[in-house]
Amino acid sequence: GAMAAAYNSRDLVEDFLRYKLLGRGVAWPQRRANDVRAPRPDPPVAPPRLQAVLRSASDELERLHGNELSAQVTVLRLRGNGGGAARRRHLTAIREELFRDGVNWGRIVTMMELGGALSAAAAKSGDEGQVDDIASWMEESLDSPSLRRWIHDNGGWDAFVELYESRPTDSFWSLRTVLGLVVLGAVGVILGFLFSQKQN
Repeated sequence: GAMAAAYNSRDLVEDFLRYKLLGRGVAWPQRRANDVRAPRPDPPVAPPRLQAVLRSASDELERLHGNELSAQVTVLRLRGNGGGAARRRHLTAIREELFRDGVNWGRIVTMMELGGALSAAAAKSGDEGQVDDIASWMEESLDSPSLRRWIHDNGGWDAFVELYESRPTDSFWSLRTVLGLVVLGAVGVILGFLFSQKQN
């Protein structure tokens, strides 16, 4: 519906990645001169509520499970070393695995957090082009038919904001309730999946 168009996935992803990169001491890579998107005039000083809530939710996830996520990122980066096409296949495999048992807000935030961690690792290693790849992957994921439909059917991003802001302290990431499976169970499955793909 018309309300679903209120949030631009690219803007969400870029704000999120800028925040995550800065939090890890890395600047967002400078846009190339031929980037056709002109800078927007006077961006609002404070991020919209959704951006703030996404930042907060992913920080919470990172605080609770940062070590495990870092371990995943190391492996995912090793697997994604084969250049652009291989990396895109690899990212697509992560998305398919993460949402294989369905979509929920926890898995969406987990995808964002993984994207942020992968981007920071790429930027730190000087591979700015990879940050663009990961940003595009996150945007495509959010705009994919299955995620769009799920988000729409579950009240849109505004419902996520309400849910997160009204959560009882410490229980939102009670992983059994939010994810339906332990989030790292999901990421562990991804690892198993990726390792089983080693032969090609």
